[in-house]
Amino acid sequence: MRKIFVCLLLSVFVFLLKAQDKIVTSKNDTIFCKIVTMNTTRIFYEQTEGTKIAGKSIALDNVASYSRQAE
Repeated sequence: MRKIFVCLLLSVFVFLLKAQDKIVTSKNDTIFCKIVTMNTTRIFYEQTEGTKIAGKSIALDNVASYSRQAE
């Protein structure tokens, strides 16, 4: 029982360490990601796809809102 509790606690801790940013598109889709940087026209972000991290971007014209988690 103690091993299960430790594994569960460790899983929650790892999940909390990886803070997720959120982008809501103008089509009301939600993208959970890590925002890397922004400029006046685009948001550049990373998204985990399986074991790979893909770098992507979206035009600010296509973004309704976004939120960044404090690091």
